[in-house]
Amino acid sequence: MGSGAIERITDYETGLAGHHPFRGDKGMADPLIMGERYVAVWVKGRGVTVLSACSHAGIVNACLSVQEQFPGMPLDVVLGGYHLAGKAMEPRIEPTVRDLAQRILPRIVAPGR
Repeated sequence: MGSGAIERITDYETGLAGHHPFRGDKGMADPLIMGERYVAVWVKGRGVTVLSACSHAGIVNACLSVQEQFPGMPLDVVLGGYHLAGKAMEPRIEPTVRDLAQRILPRIVAPGR
């Protein structure tokens, strides 16, 4: 299943500061990147696998959305770019790790950059 827009639920996953897409020669601020999506797949006998792109919406927000779409199903693997590298992202690491461990409960966490 491919997602639609990912609801922003957590207070710490606030997009990508400084993101400015260009259309032609016009750039405009778009830190929330509302066009971002994920793919979630139910694997019989394992649970739901989440394939996130860059997770500018936040990997926890993406997983909360998956849990809403697959109620009661365990999350098996959460795979994708978590984008927690760099000084600007450091404050997000602790709450992301906490929420993955306490709210999301995936069997496997597989972060990219």
